Amino acid sequence: MADVATGRVVQHVEAPAGLWKAKWARLGWDKVPHGTPGHGIALANDETQVWVVDGINDYLRIFANAEGYRFLGSIRMTASPGWITLGLGGRYADASSGDVVDVKNRRVVSQPKDEFGRRIGSREQGGAGPLLTLGSPLWVAATGTFD
Repeated sequence: MADVATGRVVQHVEAPAGLWKAKWARLGWDKVPHGTPGHGIALANDETQVWVVDGINDYLRIFANAEGYRFLGSIRMTASPGWITLGLGGRYADASSGDVVDVKNRRVVSQPKDEFGRRIGSREQGGAGPLLTLGSPLWVAATGTFD
């Protein structure tokens, strides 16, 4: 965690080691996307939780946004998430894996598919970006449910 005013790192927070360190050590930084176990992070709309992607294990990890940053739990994704964003209404979270998560119940409720039944995921957060299928990318103006 960092102090926005000073830019100083004030605390280091990570998911419990048993959830990722052994796999990370086995794979190595050069074998995973972006050379990191996860790089997506989002703050819940009520600012009580911090959601972080665990791209090497296909999970979202959730922490309390309070002193100590207690680990609250995990949500299994259907594929590796690279980023996560929470909808404007706070009801849904959208991961780049294509998974749509019910924030309150912490479970995947939807996985969009193309007209051929293939799963769709995204490489971009918001703005124009490709939705990826097993075929050619489909460019869209915006991604996510943005409830």
